[in-house]
Amino acid sequence: MKYLQEFNRQSGEMVAMADMMTVESTFNLAASTPLGATMLQLPYYNSNMSMLVMLPDPSQSTVDETLKQLSPTTLSQSLAALKPTIVRVSLPKFDLAKKMEVELVQGLKRLGIMDIFNSAANFTSFTSDSSLFVKTAIHQAKVKVDEEGTVAAAATALTGKRSGAFQFVADRPFLFLIYDSRVNVTLFAGIIRNPSK
Repeated sequence: MKYLQEFNRQSGEMVAMADMMTVESTFNLAASTPLGATMLQLPYYNSNMSMLVMLPDPSQSTVDETLKQLSPTTLSQSLAALKPTIVRVSLPKFDLAKKMEVELVQGLKRLGIMDIFNSAANFTSFTSDSSLFVKTAIHQAKVKVDEEGTVAAAATALTGKRSGAFQFVADRPFLFLIYDSRVNVTLFAGIIRNPSK
């Protein structure tokens, strides 16, 4: 189900009218003290991956403070605290894209990968062209959340509405991770401060 709802800054000032999606089902949920946030796990259908949504408790933390507290240890503690809970989730649709070029090259060079970017490069294991080198490196990531994504995340767990469901309303800035539980790796991460941008 879709509807429009105010999306506010931490201060309570409205940022935008967000196009929200709602589903009620059993999801893993935890109040994470180390992060000062409620963490919700939205599983992808037939996959080891899930979206972890961290909604800071406005009385305890801001999205920036939660981000500062996020580490492998606090994430592991929060994942261990997750419990199956009947939850009514309201989440804004969003579409993020990020292109990294200069940052990626600088990061590779900080790791000591220097020769590939000049004439000292040696790619003879891949080609006989000894003059080959890398001019630049580009990484582009895109995360899109809409009704189809939400349906896919909850396809095997839709239930009828029940009274007493926990309300998880992402109507203020939140963090999200796309997480692979098989190898315990975060594949993508982002902050939603304004879902309309």
